[in-house]
Amino acid sequence: MDNGPVPLPTMKKGTPMYEMRAEPTVDRGELVWHVIAKDAPASTLCGSRLAPPRAATHSEAIAERYCDPCMAAFGSAMQSDAH
Repeated sequence: MDNGPVPLPTMKKGTPMYEMRAEPTVDRGELVWHVIAKDAPASTLCGSRLAPPRAATHSEAIAERYCDPCMAAFGSAMQSDAH
């Protein structure tokens, strides 16, 4: 279920904290790396809801890639923080 982009959370000093998490696709046999905010670990920057964390194994995946919408949102957040 896609609820749209997640607002970028910030820490008290205004610096957002993020991490990457791999989520296996059901139909394509690949791992997709999403950017998630530290204080909203179930939501990605692209708005996708992630399943509870589990160890994603590379043996399950044929390929890996970054989530383009997450990376675009992260890039925009870093640009706005730099100014």
